[in-house]
Amino acid sequence: MQLETKYHPELQRKFDELARHLEVVEVSDKDIEKYTTIADPNDRHVLAGAEAGCADYLVTLDWKHFLSSSAKKRLAGYPITRVFPGILTSPFREEQLPRIAISITEGTFAIGVDPQWTSKTIQHAGRPFVVLDFPGVFSIWYEPARFQLKMRTEVYESPIVLTFRRYIDDSDALLCIATWDVVQGFTCMLDGKLQTIPRRWQKVPAESRLWIGSDRNGANQINGLVIFHGWPRALTGKEMRRVFEGGYVILPEKPASLTNSIRFPD
Repeated sequence: MQLETKYHPELQRKFDELARHLEVVEVSDKDIEKYTTIADPNDRHVLAGAEAGCADYLVTLDWKHFLSSSAKKRLAGYPITRVFPGILTSPFREEQLPRIAISITEGTFAIGVDPQWTSKTIQHAGRPFVVLDFPGVFSIWYEPARFQLKMRTEVYESPIVLTFRRYIDDSDALLCIATWDVVQGFTCMLDGKLQTIPRRWQKVPAESRLWIGSDRNGANQINGLVIFHGWPRALTGKEMRRVFEGGYVILPEKPASLTNSIRFPD
């Protein structure tokens, strides 16, 4: 397996070392029969293999079939914890999460988080937990007192806040997609629930920088950030749902490459 290592070749070396300890698990038809109630036949051998191999985690990017709220109900009795790849890759990170340069006036950002924290943990921290911060444009943070994830705009005379009620437990993961457009306004989707602010901006910041998993001061780093994608325009609601269902690779244009514009803190 090859990782995207143009800018972080040390990740490939560490992953290669990890891969040497992996073992191949053979799955029989009898093992797979246990999961014939799973709608997608391409998922059955994966579930059977993880259980047959006594895996600690089933690491996947398939949100719809393994990590969504409906998947959690469908796999309630499954003994293996399903997680985003972040739980595997987070030990590789030796530096802070990057600051990413992206267009101020239009774009879309999708971030999947296996937070490794709970609502109760954040309550003890005593302050909001930031997921995304785009100074002058918007910020997304978790408010533990009311179990809410919020998106706050900063381009209007009176900021507008979108609110999603969300309790986070020990084995949870969330997918948040945000779009911004100077003419069309904002859209935010959390776990398939979508809210919009269809209003032209009143002001545009001269410059900004998107912070992932932290606020604009670099605080509140998310332990377990797993995957993010950006697009150079505001996606439609229909396209956002395709992203949520794991179909982002077949959108009209591929996600904008953010790697080329990563800037690390001094």
